[in-house]
Amino acid sequence: MRHPSLEWETVRVVSNHSKPPPVFLADMRTEEGETLRTQAERLASKAAVELGERISLLPQYEALRAVLLSERVDLYFEKRINAEVYPALRALCVLEWCIRNGRTPEKLEVVWHDHHNLGPALQGVWPSKEVRLVLGAPRTLLTKARSWARGVRDSLYQLVEGVNGRVRDGASYPVQSLDDPTIAVHYVEGIDLSRRSDIFWYPESRIDPHRILVYFDRLSPVNGRFRKDLIGQIESMGLRRVSLGRASLSLGGKPVCDAHEERQSQLKQWRQALNGTESVTPTQRWLSDVATTLLVEVGYWYSVHKALNIKIHLEMDEGGLVPVAQAVALDMVGGIHIGWQRSDSWGWGFLGHHPDHVYFAWNGRGVAHARENRNRIDSIIICGFPYDSAWRFNPARQDVREHLAAKGVSFVVALFDNGFWWGGTFSRAMIGTFYRVFLEWVLEDPEIGVVNKSKKPTILEQLPELRNLIKKAETTGRWVNLTNVFGRSPSDASRVADISVGVGISSAVTEAVAAGGRGIHLDLTRDGSFPFYEWGYEEVVFDDVERMMATLRRYKSNQASEPGLGDFSHKMDQIDPFHDGQAGERVGTYLRWLLEAFDRGYGRDAAIREANARYAEKWGVDKVLDFSAGATKQ
Repeated sequence: MRHPSLEWETVRVVSNHSKPPPVFLADMRTEEGETLRTQAERLASKAAVELGERISLLPQYEALRAVLLSERVDLYFEKRINAEVYPALRALCVLEWCIRNGRTPEKLEVVWHDHHNLGPALQGVWPSKEVRLVLGAPRTLLTKARSWARGVRDSLYQLVEGVNGRVRDGASYPVQSLDDPTIAVHYVEGIDLSRRSDIFWYPESRIDPHRILVYFDRLSPVNGRFRKDLIGQIESMGLRRVSLGRASLSLGGKPVCDAHEERQSQLKQWRQALNGTESVTPTQRWLSDVATTLLVEVGYWYSVHKALNIKIHLEMDEGGLVPVAQAVALDMVGGIHIGWQRSDSWGWGFLGHHPDHVYFAWNGRGVAHARENRNRIDSIIICGFPYDSAWRFNPARQDVREHLAAKGVSFVVALFDNGFWWGGTFSRAMIGTFYRVFLEWVLEDPEIGVVNKSKKPTILEQLPELRNLIKKAETTGRWVNLTNVFGRSPSDASRVADISVGVGISSAVTEAVAAGGRGIHLDLTRDGSFPFYEWGYEEVVFDDVERMMATLRRYKSNQASEPGLGDFSHKMDQIDPFHDGQAGERVGTYLRWLLEAFDRGYGRDAAIREANARYAEKWGVDKVLDFSAGATKQ
């Protein structure tokens, strides 16, 4: 008899609208102790690479390579395949977990609906002999209708933004300034230098602000309908701005590019290169559909980069396909795609997260992270923790510490949570346990204070079972929840605390340590491969919450009893090898050197080589890793 909780593993197992499994993936583990989330990501990445290699042999792919002369085309397909096969392989992992735990379904099969012709290819590399991959029916009429509705919505966004780009940007800056190579900055985290900022590198860069173009798109927190105060901030800095839609783009009231025309040109070249080659097999049809999407996206970014004379493109967004298309377009115009490390986590889920020509890493561990996962990075520059300049603009909140001291607090803990969902890295149980032990400690010990900086304001709201404990803890006045958390620096909490604790390998804890504090990573995913386990197990990284709390209690009572708790002082090279608050200056100076090289007529590769040489001379040859000019890529 089939277990009732196995409904998720039946026919609609990977349909776009299937129900989630009965247990969080982060709470389900393989026999080796790996979470199913990690297992599924690893299998999907492996399948993506193998299928990408097979697909690259097809004539349609060779024709695409003849049009788009960039090795990042391979990365685009790997990422696209990874995203599409992941649900099927995730379902396989769940089904195998159910079998191991005595909950065998009637049929040992995963049924993949909506595989968009990629299903037969995945069947060829399916990693299970026990469980079959069955290809289900094509998309239902409802699914097609939803897809059509999304397309209409996107078209409206694009039309509106095209109008905003033409009208609102009218007299902000002269068209002739496009004669100079430009740095484009995607507006994502903002321009407030006291917080995480898209221009953290600008204040000490000595770059002419008119050479910097801040651009907005429909994914930006602020889209074409700009706020007046934001416009004022940008203009007061002397920076330029533009709203990018998908229609024609104008500056100074004059048209500068027509993205539609360039898209059609890319498609025409590809079709000519095909020379009558037909897409007969399902895999060939899938390839043709994806190639068309890629050509359209690259055509758009090629037109933007060329028209606005963008030679350096700074992109904070990670993980999606748009940054890859941007990098391909920059290969075609001789520009440079630049990204920087934002997180201290790593793993199989980050396939191609950083398709950059130049990537700024915090430390040597960040280099290892960037070299994995097939990013095709040309140069990696170690700069230290990039947002450290924010601490100068945003002094420590001593009023919070004074408030807690007035309540009798002698020991303050800063807490950093993480988001959770059924298929995520963290589960509801993990985050609930994390909060519960500290809430109970505050209620138990009147000398304990907590400053909580949540990743999102909704996380605690998703834990109604803790509502009463939270209310009681807040009533004591010794539990402080920081507000306005988006983009807020974790150091706002850590710099008033005696020690910081974060869930997982926490980037917020890493920032706390970079700011001079002590920090503990509560790794409830139990990823023992992380380097901290090698030298700091049960000192800076714990995988058991009760053992961590026992150690914290001893430390609170007698700090000399646990001298190594949260202490990275002897391993600062693994956090920030500079530790001087000047990471923004280093990044900004490197960008200025690139711009100066372009001004002297250097090409992209020569500009990077010169900037690398100057950076190595000033900050150390060990801080520059160059994989260009025929060197082995990641």
